[in-house]
Amino acid sequence: DFFSIANGVQGGLIVVSEVGDTKVKFENMDLGLSPVSVDEKSIFLVGENPLTGGDSTLFLSRLDKESLTLDWIKEYSVSVQATINSEVQQIEDKIYILNSNNAGTDMVNQREIMLVKTDEEGVLQDTYFYNRDKRTTAGFQMLESGDNQVILSNIFSNKDEVTGVYSQVLKVSQEGEIIWNYEGTERLDNGAVPTWAIELSDGRILQTYYVDRRSDVDFIVNNWFPEPNKFIWLSAEGDWIQDKYLLTDKSDFLFYYGLKRGQEDYFYAYGYVESLAPDPG
Repeated sequence: DFFSIANGVQGGLIVVSEVGDTKVKFENMDLGLSPVSVDEKSIFLVGENPLTGGDSTLFLSRLDKESLTLDWIKEYSVSVQATINSEVQQIEDKIYILNSNNAGTDMVNQREIMLVKTDEEGVLQDTYFYNRDKRTTAGFQMLESGDNQVILSNIFSNKDEVTGVYSQVLKVSQEGEIIWNYEGTERLDNGAVPTWAIELSDGRILQTYYVDRRSDVDFIVNNWFPEPNKFIWLSAEGDWIQDKYLLTDKSDFLFYYGLKRGQEDYFYAYGYVESLAPDPG
């Protein structure tokens, strides 16, 4: 009978009723980017440790859904420094936390993806690491697949490249083993490009991100905005199916904050639009 709104890195949690009345508000919390998971009994929150400022730990807390009181708060170590706490997700009877660590190697901006698994009481079960063979990486979204496995939507760059990143979708088992790994071949312009994904009804994966087309003749001639969103479709086995650009001559910039599934295979993309300035002539 409620929904939640959260925003990180530092923000809060507001729980409201269906008619918009505020039930409770938690403020000044060092939450992650997608820090809330809700089941029938509990609300789970993830973020940087509020006492250490995220120097070497992250936290997971559980609130009772009915009373909105704190059941417990647990703390977990990361390799060097917590940089992005992207997501908390409950899959069957386990809790998963997606985090991007500063790995602290001699490579510039070296990061690794960490997946923490706990039981429903927050007791640590295991920790898995991915993309340690990359120069830098970040996980932006975690999904539960239709067969109850874990899908991670990431970016990465190779160790032999100074600039440029690529999109990635990883599907891993509940035991942390990689089932398949899709790596994009189109370089993205910005190392902070978010990659959002959803799973469609037949197991296909849809991922979106934006790319740099400022120097492309077609985009200049047609006055399309220079950093269009690109959608790619992957099969349930992680193979590329098709891709499509979202083109318009009405906007200068379009930025998504996420994707949501609708009925059947309809989906919603939400974010903001920066409009082109009107022609003074």
